[in-house]
Amino acid sequence: MTVGRPLRLNFQASPERIASLDDQAAFRKLAVSRKRGAAGNEARRGGRELRGAIRSMLPERPDTLYKDGDSFRSDQARAAEKAGIKLRVPVVRAIIQALSEKDETAEVFLECKGNPVADSTLRDHERVPLGADPVDDRGVPASVQEFFDRQVRPYRPDAWINEEQVDKKNGYVGTEGYEINFNRYFYRFPPPRALEEVERDIVAHIDEFVDVLMGLTATEEMS
Repeated sequence: MTVGRPLRLNFQASPERIASLDDQAAFRKLAVSRKRGAAGNEARRGGRELRGAIRSMLPERPDTLYKDGDSFRSDQARAAEKAGIKLRVPVVRAIIQALSEKDETAEVFLECKGNPVADSTLRDHERVPLGADPVDDRGVPASVQEFFDRQVRPYRPDAWINEEQVDKKNGYVGTEGYEINFNRYFYRFPPPRALEEVERDIVAHIDEFVDVLMGLTATEEMS
């Protein structure tokens, strides 16, 4: 099964974070147009002006460090409305990406529907012995839920079972399968070479090195 954990972010409209907006593709594309001629020039000019307006709008509270994503989004939405700027979803996401940093002390970052956003860097995978277990209405086998409650939840109360990972054959949450450890069952230990054989190889290589060095010395003397 896959265990998910929530993304926690803080937000701040500091000059350093605002400058990183230029690294966001959606923000850069505001000043890009496929149109040609005067129409294209006008579209690109308008995009550059919009980018400048967004940069000017953001530092309304540059010293405020938000640890709640909803408060940050609400303040930015009010600032955009005050500035007469209509932000499209890709641009809003670019602003969130640029002005945020991971922070374990921050509140869980929620998507628009109120569900927690998973932190991909904290995703974990657990292998659970599976038998003929009953399955609940979510499609989670009893052994999986019991393992999660015993081994994960006490240490990570904010974690959850990823119910989007469903086995294609039985439709249950998780991926059912088996593993064969070939090294454990089929490994054959190769006996080490005899010491006499290793010693002969070392002596032979030493003789080769001496011959090479003698050749280099003779070449230098001739030159």
